[in-house]
Amino acid sequence: MSFSLRRKGLWAFLLIGLGMGCSQRTLDLLGRSFVPMHLTAQQVTDSTYHQVILPGYRTFSQRTQALQQAVDALAQAPADKTRLAQAQQAWKAASEAWVLTEAYQFGPATEERLRQNIAFWPRRVEHITRVLGETTPIQIQQLGTSRKGLPVMEYLLFHGPEAFTGAGAERRVAYLTALSQDLVTQAQALQTAWEGDYGKSYLSSANAQNMQLNQWVVLLENIKNKRLGEPAGLLGGQATGAETLEAPDSQSSLTLLKAALDGFSQNYALEGLKIQANAPDTAEYVVALGHREVHQQILAQTQVVRQGLAALEPSLEQALRENPEAVAQSYEAIKTLLRLVKVDLANALNQTVNFTDNDGD
Repeated sequence: MSFSLRRKGLWAFLLIGLGMGCSQRTLDLLGRSFVPMHLTAQQVTDSTYHQVILPGYRTFSQRTQALQQAVDALAQAPADKTRLAQAQQAWKAASEAWVLTEAYQFGPATEERLRQNIAFWPRRVEHITRVLGETTPIQIQQLGTSRKGLPVMEYLLFHGPEAFTGAGAERRVAYLTALSQDLVTQAQALQTAWEGDYGKSYLSSANAQNMQLNQWVVLLENIKNKRLGEPAGLLGGQATGAETLEAPDSQSSLTLLKAALDGFSQNYALEGLKIQANAPDTAEYVVALGHREVHQQILAQTQVVRQGLAALEPSLEQALRENPEAVAQSYEAIKTLLRLVKVDLANALNQTVNFTDNDGD
């Protein structure tokens, strides 16, 4: 039998096998074997940088400027309830924009401690009240991370309009104004770093995909442990309760938790973004590598997590008190998603996870 006939026979055998119901995994592997790889990790890194990371930090910077403007307006008329409401809304918008960037808060965010300066939590009420009780001028550069950032601003903004009209109102306004100005500075530093030298370094780094994967693990660990496990007492210790949540005064902890999950989805699959046509993402790359099943499991489990979080409405603070079973279910759902990313996705990408919370997951 000629080589040509033998080759036709092989293809006929493969086609018959496919027609008899090969799994999608087999189809992917066959496709990987016979079709040249058209997508590279570098292309995904470039796309993520331009479609997600830069726009995310730019949006956050813009939101901090809008927050500063709202705080300045409030400072001119502290008794104006409309201006207070506008400042509160601006805080929520800036906080959500910040949490959306958590999926890529490596590099300058950690190396220059910008993340700690922007959003150290749980907030330390005693540290905040100590600053409010002092009489010396507020020097924001001399304050530690627990005395500034978005969580401190939340405490100041969401204690009712009387907080800006009674005793100590002038000090509260001065503190809030200094915080808003510092937040703009921190956000601009992040944006500048990513637009400049650090961005260039990231794009040329052979380790970019590994940094990204490990940050996803950090993000999901934070959701599992810090946002759900510790407050609900699901880590083997005593429940820390609503006071240790991300935004208990504004009742925004659940909104920010959802934003953190959305940040992962945007970063992994460009989900929900207005993007350049055909911009590649990690999800597409995973499928191209022959791991469609892993990709589908991640998408499906992300949806399971979203459904679980919907059951915690109207707020995580209330769910901790009245619906602890639903909180526990959300914890288990995010735990499963974390395992998929930490093990299955890492293996699919041939990357090593360096971060672990040492809880046995």
